Amino acid sequence: MPRFRLKFHSTEIDLPPGEVIIGRALECFIRLDDAMVSRRHAKLEVGRNEVVLADLGSRNGVTVNGQKVKGSFALKVGDKIGIGHEEFTVLAPGAAAAGSSSTGNLELNLCPQCGHAIPTGINPCPKCGRPLTGARPTTITDVKATASQGAIAVLTAVGDKALAMGRVDEAERILGGSLRDIQARIARGHRPDASQMEPAMQRALRLARETGKDHWFRWVFEVGTALGMVLPGQAIDELHMLMFQHRPDVGPAVDAYCAKVTAAPHDEDGQFQLKRVAALRRFCKE
Repeated sequence: MPRFRLKFHSTEIDLPPGEVIIGRALECFIRLDDAMVSRRHAKLEVGRNEVVLADLGSRNGVTVNGQKVKGSFALKVGDKIGIGHEEFTVLAPGAAAAGSSSTGNLELNLCPQCGHAIPTGINPCPKCGRPLTGARPTTITDVKATASQGAIAVLTAVGDKALAMGRVDEAERILGGSLRDIQARIARGHRPDASQMEPAMQRALRLARETGKDHWFRWVFEVGTALGMVLPGQAIDELHMLMFQHRPDVGPAVDAYCAKVTAAPHDEDGQFQLKRVAALRRFCKE
């Protein structure tokens, strides 16, 4: 049966029938790591033909289309739900919209000792080290976003879990939406700092390694060009290994990056790293 969805940045989240809790607590179906969000902030009652929103007594409230709501509120397709610093859009059941990625939920276990959510098949608990005897199965979609991190953190936990479980196609759908959203924000003038970009680049390179697709290599060079940044040394190390193996068709992207970034002044280390990037050109498909 087609499910209602929530659109969050460029990712669409399937809503299962029944109760869906949004908040900061680990057990929430949609978890927002945001100081403005209460542990159990809001509830969605998802039916066959409708979705009803209710504020669970949150500290900062819930808005629909910019207006604070009290009690229960029947949502319409296209309504925008505001929780903390984030906004979700209600979508009709059906196929994912063009340009969006889509995700359902991973099968997880909750550790009976510490409550940590762990992908099925991992034992003991990586957080507390206890065996998972008696672990309770659950499904959790981690939507991690903070006011300072924005889209760079969205859904990365779920994507990382999918990669750890060997679900490459699922990880690409989830992380790919986040990476495209980062690139779109940069194109609109957003300038994230290095602490935000390095993990994003590592995830793009992980997708390049697992899929061999040219566009994940290209993403790294295009984002680096847009920001005018010297790529992190670790990312350059990874590129040398992966591009030697895959010979991606990204020569123009490497050329554009080198032309823009080398034109700016850099310290001795920056100049050295840029020479290493230029040397990647020989690994590009001709």
